[in-house]
Amino acid sequence: AFNAGIQNGDIILTVNDVTVIDSSNFYDTISKFEPGEKVTVKIKRPNSSDGKEMQLKVDLAENRK
Repeated sequence: AFNAGIQNGDIILTVNDVTVIDSSNFYDTISKFEPGEKVTVKIKRPNSSDGKEMQLKVDLAENRK
């Protein structure tokens, strides 16, 4: 996600047009995709001067815990 431009503090609004309401919902949504798939993530960057929303293309990678 960070390689796609997502930064600490960004608020994730949607993943492929699926609304994200909390972190649990985010993980449920993202788990439906396979590593290597591309998704569109809409974020809000509250620390920017205008609090603008942005759409980013994210290549999913395998979770490495």
